Amino acid sequence: LSENDYLRLFCVCSEKDRVLVFTSDGFAFDLPPAIVPMAGRTARGVPAPSVLPISAETKVAAVLTLPAEPSKTKGEEAAGREDEAEESFLVLMTNAGLMKRCKLSALRRVTARGLRVMTVNEGDSLKFARVCSEADSIVVGTRGGRALRFSASGSDLRVTGRTSRGVRAIRL
Repeated sequence: LSENDYLRLFCVCSEKDRVLVFTSDGFAFDLPPAIVPMAGRTARGVPAPSVLPISAETKVAAVLTLPAEPSKTKGEEAAGREDEAEESFLVLMTNAGLMKRCKLSALRRVTARGLRVMTVNEGDSLKFARVCSEADSIVVGTRGGRALRFSASGSDLRVTGRTSRGVRAIRL
């Protein structure tokens, strides 16, 4: 790394995993690990715009690794829908304190052009993306030392559509 550069994000994955890259303007991109060039430990790496269809000004907000899904037959897919209660969700949060939860299955078909996962207001930017389940708790902390904890269940943070703006999680 050069003097003005620092490590901000990293993930551990295998070649068959799905790597979702979230940008600060609310888009998600599916990045197959195989298209990122293999390099040595001391290599400088490649710029994000060389492996993703984003401009040089676009910032990467978060990177999530999802395990590869085993192939299923149509009968197995129908049987798998019984476990909707065990479904995973994606929780997104902006710098201004807006938060949303959407089904992770909504990101099953991310195209090469990307997919809008959150409408971000002007002057705001997507900051965090995490996977959660109904049983999890969410803790939000501020730079000023305030913290807030609530359940990720439907009663505290309801599931919204893929392109919605979200709700205020904490007043900053």
